[in-house]
Amino acid sequence: MPLSAETFARRVLRQERESVAEAMQRALGAYIAADRDPSPRVVDIAWVREQPWSQREAVQGVLDSGVEHVAGFLKSACEHVIAMERLFTDDAELLPLPAFSLARSVQEAALLACWLADPAASPERRAARAAAVLLGWPTGTARTLAQFPVEQRQRLERAKQAGSLLVAHLEANGFRIGRDAKRPEKLLNVSRGSATVNIEFNATDAAAKYTPGSKYSWSIGSGASHSQPWLTKGIEGDGWLVVSSVLAPVLDVSDALVDNVLGYVGIDPSRQHEATHLRRRAVIGYSRGFGVFHGYEEYARTRDNA
Repeated sequence: MPLSAETFARRVLRQERESVAEAMQRALGAYIAADRDPSPRVVDIAWVREQPWSQREAVQGVLDSGVEHVAGFLKSACEHVIAMERLFTDDAELLPLPAFSLARSVQEAALLACWLADPAASPERRAARAAAVLLGWPTGTARTLAQFPVEQRQRLERAKQAGSLLVAHLEANGFRIGRDAKRPEKLLNVSRGSATVNIEFNATDAAAKYTPGSKYSWSIGSGASHSQPWLTKGIEGDGWLVVSSVLAPVLDVSDALVDNVLGYVGIDPSRQHEATHLRRRAVIGYSRGFGVFHGYEEYARTRDNA
C-alpha cells in the first residue's frame, strides 16, 4: 500500500518535533552549565557583573524571565505541531487552511524564541527584549480583560497594578520605559543602555530576519488565519503539494530555531541541521518526484540569499 501524503506528513512532523525537543534539552543543559566560552551566554554573565551592584539581581532576573519565555514559546510551538499531526489523518478530508494557520502559529512562537535568544544581539539588547516581553504580560492581560462582557473589575485592577509595579521595578533598576505622549498609560518601548526595543513584537520583520528564505509562509499563514479570499480561492494542487507547502517552511523555521537557541549557549547546530535536511530532502522527493542532492550548507546559502 503506497504511503499517503497525510501519513508522511505526520511522520515528518513527529520526527522533527522529537528531534528539536532533544536539541532544546541539550541547550538547557548548556545554559545551566554556562561553561562554553566563548558564547553569548557567557558574555551575558560577564555583562551582568559589570552592572551597578544594586541592579545586578534585577537585571539577571529580567534575563532569566527571557529564558522562561523562550521555554513557553517552545511549548506553544510544540503544541501547535502536535495539532498539525492530528490534522493530517487518512480517514478525513485534507484541510489546507487550518494546516497553514497552524504552521503560522508554529512560526510566530519560534520567531519570538529566536528574537529573545538571538546570539547576534548585545547583552543590553537581549535584556531590553526580555523586559519588553515581560511588560507585554500584564498589559496584554489588562487589555483583554477590559473587553469581556462580564465585568472583570478586580482582575483588571490586579493586572493594572502588576503592570505599574513592574514598570516601577524596571525603572528603579536602570531600564527606561517609553510612553505615548498623549496617553502616558500606553507603554511603547523599553531601553537598556543604547538598546531600545518596541514592546509590540513585529512578527513580519522577524520573519524576514530569521527566516528570510521562507518569509512568504508568514503571509500565507496570515491569509489562512484571516480567511483572505486571495488565498482561500486560489489553493491548487493535490495532497502531496499541500503537504510539502506546509512542511517545507516549518522545517526552515526549525533551522532558525536551533541556529538561535543553540547558538546562544554555544552549541554547534550542524548535527541538528543535517537531521532536519534529511527530512527536507524526503519532503521534496516524495512530493515533487525528484531528489535533492545539495547538502544543508549549500541549501541554506541559496535559501537565505534568495
